[in-house]
Amino acid sequence: MDATTEIPPDDVRPARLEPSKPPMIRNDLKRLRHGEPVVDSQRTTSSFSPIRLLSMEILQLVFLFAASHQPHEYATYLKWSASPRRKQSWAGALSLTWVCSWWQKVALSYPTIWRSIHIDVSQFSPKGSDNQLFFVVFVGECLRRSGPCLALDIGLNLNVDIGNFRFHKSNEGLGLCDLRGVFDTLAFFAGRWRRIEISSEFSNSFHNLNRNTSDQHGCLQSHYSNDHSSSRVRASLSSLSI
Repeated sequence: MDATTEIPPDDVRPARLEPSKPPMIRNDLKRLRHGEPVVDSQRTTSSFSPIRLLSMEILQLVFLFAASHQPHEYATYLKWSASPRRKQSWAGALSLTWVCSWWQKVALSYPTIWRSIHIDVSQFSPKGSDNQLFFVVFVGECLRRSGPCLALDIGLNLNVDIGNFRFHKSNEGLGLCDLRGVFDTLAFFAGRWRRIEISSEFSNSFHNLNRNTSDQHGCLQSHYSNDHSSSRVRASLSSLSI
């Protein structure tokens, strides 16, 4: 039978072709394949960033210094806007939590950076109940981040358009119904107020913030208000400006 047409026996197998690459190239490719996980780690995480060499305690002090030297002089700054998630609505300590998960962990584990908060509702509008609820919840969340014990420094800007608000009359003056959620949230922490500064065009607006909390101001040391609010002197009060 012609060899070209002969059927090979079953025990015949095709020869396996060895790679034609020289040994040196094969070794280089092997090293590259083993190094891929390291390259991916460097590309997707910040664990090799120089700032990670700092201890958490040092980084927390850096954060406190950076947040406390904002133009508004408060470590946390919240401003109501029609779109509550606008970046310019939040500043200070909140901005530090957006950089990466590591920075967020550092900031959230440091209550001191959350003890100083300024709330600006000068652009407040009662339109959009979802925005109001989001803002009130966010104010409460930032205050809770200060922990259970630290005294609080609070600034409140109430210089708003009077036409945007609903009022109710009482013996103490006008009340701001639309901001009751913000007032109630701040009043919940009244026992820890150390310094409170209110800028308002409304008469006696401190009463709206102060209702049902008149006997809880054991830590209050400084009270500033430009709205002619009445207030009893506290034992620990060392600064009063009305």
